[in-house]
Amino acid sequence: MHIYIKKKNSFDHFFGMSSELLGTNGVSGNEQNLLNTSDPSEGSVTVSAGAPYLNDCDPDHGLTGTTSKIFGADAVSRGDLNDPGMYGFVEWEKHKGHADANYCDVMRVFTPDEIPVITGLAREFAIMDRFFAAVPGPTWPNRMFTISATSAGSTGTGPWYENQVGQLFPQRTFFDQCAEGGLEWRNYYNDTPWELIMAGVAHNPDNVRPMTEFWDDARCASIF
Repeated sequence: MHIYIKKKNSFDHFFGMSSELLGTNGVSGNEQNLLNTSDPSEGSVTVSAGAPYLNDCDPDHGLTGTTSKIFGADAVSRGDLNDPGMYGFVEWEKHKGHADANYCDVMRVFTPDEIPVITGLAREFAIMDRFFAAVPGPTWPNRMFTISATSAGSTGTGPWYENQVGQLFPQRTFFDQCAEGGLEWRNYYNDTPWELIMAGVAHNPDNVRPMTEFWDDARCASIF
């Protein structure tokens, strides 16, 4: 039995069926995930259209779950992390008790007509079909990577360094580099200034500004 693997979950969820339209690396419609990577005879789930706009459950994107989804539970149990084939998305959601919720719909994708606005944006602007997260897990560590190239060892979602309440993340950010180079900087936020979990940002509160100020600042900068 030859199993085709669903290679890129999040991208394919939105644009997998739009590959001809967008010229991207999408899905063929034959990709599958095994229900049990240690016993292929248990069957598999094939990628399909019909993704719901509101999912019945939230697919696990923690480090442990994501690692198992990338390599498959069988490989993880053997410590074999050499083949990142995206083998275990269905298997992991089954393990989490989501079989009745269609395995959190991890193998269901949208067709272009179901999401016309974001498909239109993808057609008109740049789109990345080979994007790799610095941490194969939750959002916060990856956010820290964007401004400091490290999460200081954090692999979970939490505001404190090494889970010590009140201890800010100490790593050097590119804001710090700007200050050291004699340059001014500002960090603009939309709703929540999450960057305040990092010492270099939190210790410069006057440089943390709402997004509403960005437009005026950008307009002034363009004059010079």
